[in-house]
Amino acid sequence: MRPLRLVQSLGLFTLFLAMAAQAQQADESTIPTTGAPGVQGIGDLFIGHAAGEENLNGMNDTFIGVLTGTNNVNGSNNTFLGTLAGFLTANANENTFVGSRAGFSNQTGSNNIAIGYEAAYAFNLGDGNVYIGVRTEVNGTENHTVRLGDDQVQRTFINGIVNANVGGNWSPVYINSSGQLGTQHNADGELSSLSFEQPARDLEVQAQYRRAEEQSRIVASQQAEIEAQRHEIESLRRQLRLQNATLEQRLSRLEKLVGTSVNTAAVTSERSNGAQ
Repeated sequence: MRPLRLVQSLGLFTLFLAMAAQAQQADESTIPTTGAPGVQGIGDLFIGHAAGEENLNGMNDTFIGVLTGTNNVNGSNNTFLGTLAGFLTANANENTFVGSRAGFSNQTGSNNIAIGYEAAYAFNLGDGNVYIGVRTEVNGTENHTVRLGDDQVQRTFINGIVNANVGGNWSPVYINSSGQLGTQHNADGELSSLSFEQPARDLEVQAQYRRAEEQSRIVASQQAEIEAQRHEIESLRRQLRLQNATLEQRLSRLEKLVGTSVNTAAVTSERSNGAQ
């Protein structure tokens, strides 16, 4: 007979819910853990094969999934959901990894959020980062960074931006070739800011740019038309040259025929006069 598995048994799942309800009513110090033998952590919940297996002093951790948070030793207040989520995490705190292999390589980074299949998979060190999306990550280490989507994302829509009046002083936001957003500083290292009266002038400048672009499109269209006409005229010239050459050949042949006819007529006339 095959052993029952939690994810396959409705009866065991119901039992788990009942135990969880009892655990919520119990004092935190009495909540058992399922980590390594002799664990000292409290308030832990581990569900899945080898989930939280190496835990010793980690507290208030929730690991659900096969090999989820397996190598955590002292990390606390972590939530890992999904197969192999937070697998290499050992001494990190306050992380939330949701998705199969999410935060897989993180070792000591804390206060990170990774949501999605293999989100932050190769990330290993750093604090305060947010990764959302399938395979959204950066290899290595970084801190206090937000990354949304993988490198296959081609369009981004965010509601609540267009026509939203920010008021007061504001700074334009730029984007570099790496996709990073930010503001611009002046030569003195101060943040470039504009008064709220600036938008009207900016709108006029934008209107001028649009008019200039429209004029450029008109000029480009006219140039293309002129170029097409030039090609047509050149084609007509080639046809005329060919026709002229043909006419010259015909005239030459005609002149030869006329000359031959004149000579023949002269000879015939001389013979006729001699005969008389």
